[in-house]
Amino acid sequence: MAEKSDFAPKTPKSSYKQLDELAQKNQTAIFSQFEQHPEGFLASLTLGEEVFTGIGSNKTAAKDKAAEAALEIWSTKITPEKKIEKTPVTILNEFCQHNRKIKHKYEELDKDADEFVSRVLIMLENEEGEVEKEEEHKGRGRSKKDAKQNSASTALQRSYILHSFTGVVPNVNNESCISTVGRLYECKPGQTGYVLIVYFSRDRDWADIDVRNIKRFMKDTLRFQFDVLKDPTKEELMSVLEATYRHLNEHSKAYYCFIFFLMGHGSQFGVRTADKGKKKMTISIEEILEYFKNDKVPNFTGKPKMFYLQCCRGESHQETLVQPDTDEEDSDRIRVPTDGDILIAHATTEGYKAYRYKDFGSIFIFNCMKTFETNYTSMHLEDMMIDVKAIIALDPRWRRKKEHAQMPCTWSTLTKRFYFIPTDR
Repeated sequence: MAEKSDFAPKTPKSSYKQLDELAQKNQTAIFSQFEQHPEGFLASLTLGEEVFTGIGSNKTAAKDKAAEAALEIWSTKITPEKKIEKTPVTILNEFCQHNRKIKHKYEELDKDADEFVSRVLIMLENEEGEVEKEEEHKGRGRSKKDAKQNSASTALQRSYILHSFTGVVPNVNNESCISTVGRLYECKPGQTGYVLIVYFSRDRDWADIDVRNIKRFMKDTLRFQFDVLKDPTKEELMSVLEATYRHLNEHSKAYYCFIFFLMGHGSQFGVRTADKGKKKMTISIEEILEYFKNDKVPNFTGKPKMFYLQCCRGESHQETLVQPDTDEEDSDRIRVPTDGDILIAHATTEGYKAYRYKDFGSIFIFNCMKTFETNYTSMHLEDMMIDVKAIIALDPRWRRKKEHAQMPCTWSTLTKRFYFIPTDR
């Protein structure tokens, strides 16, 4: 009798699973729709601007048939070859070579838990070769190499010697330079960002996906301080906002920025809170901002405060139009306005709906976090928000019924460029 084996052959991947993996490599979302059919079900799979259909006795079979048709075309699509990019260490080395007065030196520090720690010293010398200014920037990573790269990346973002010496600092992800002109929000060593998430889950499927997406970048990557509040009444929310502004004012030296996420059902009047019964209470952005203006948190004056609002602002679907042809080518303390240093980002323009999907959560939060995670080492916030708006407004994969679109918008009184900087712990 043959011996019993513990080996079990792997189940072949379904056509839909193969297609899903291929689409992810090409950063393309798949949207599925089903209709009744005399033979069972008709499945429609939308990938970008292409639609593939299949018929089956049940939804799974129909979806696999549609995926087979899609694979015949998409299997020939090759994920674009990734451009070879210079590492932060290389960029910093080249920068210092071109600016002889700036020196730098790396040092390995004691390992902290499971992470390696490195630091780079940035030194500015005078004409006699003496060090006039010196900065220290730390980095962490799973290997010594990663820690060294992280310390160089942090220095390229945070160093005031680099910025003030030439007015430009190399872009971490390509060879071009970005102008700074000394207008950067300062993040001192040891400072972090403070993030408050408030979200409502009633009749809002996949709301928890937004929270996970935010945490993955803001908490896991940047290591910002975090608080999350779920389904508060208006009174509870106002109490938390009051406690938050007092905390920021009393501990202002610990933070270099404040970021607030509010996610729920909304209208042109505000976001609906979780008050029970016949009460339909809302809180407006104006009510929220009153807690965080410079006259309310004077110790936080001059520091950036960002507000991200994921909610509908009306009941209308925003239609799309075909663009017509065109012939055109494409030190001292200062007094700061009460409304200064604020950025408000809405998921959609006033009067229109904001959309969510099962696999992504809200398309606004998903694309914000994806864009931030990809570009935060080299781009400042307002430039990244332009990319977010363009992706959601123009990419067909984020359309509803092909003709319904979403147009995010921002309002800003930021007076400097804001960069996300990981906490140095």
